[in-house]
Amino acid sequence: MYTQYAVNKVESLEDEYMQIIKPYAKDEVNAFAKLFADLVMMLEPSPHDVLGDLYMELNLGNKNAGQFFTPAHISELMAQLVYGDQLEETFA
Repeated sequence: MYTQYAVNKVESLEDEYMQIIKPYAKDEVNAFAKLFADLVMMLEPSPHDVLGDLYMELNLGNKNAGQFFTPAHISELMAQLVYGDQLEETFA
């Protein structure tokens, strides 16, 4: 019987994956897969910083540890100001 995979199955990676998920219950492993699928679906319309937006919305930064996040629109503005013409040529 022929089984088709979306990617090439590498036995060493499969073994590593099984070791990583070993401590988790089956419902937790399924939740991880669903979250990953949701992330992929959020990126489908147009690639953007989904996790950065979530980070900011959940207020996960830690000023004491020096963790800061520059919102995407500020980063895009800074890039446009510094590399405007080059960005347009590169992504046109």
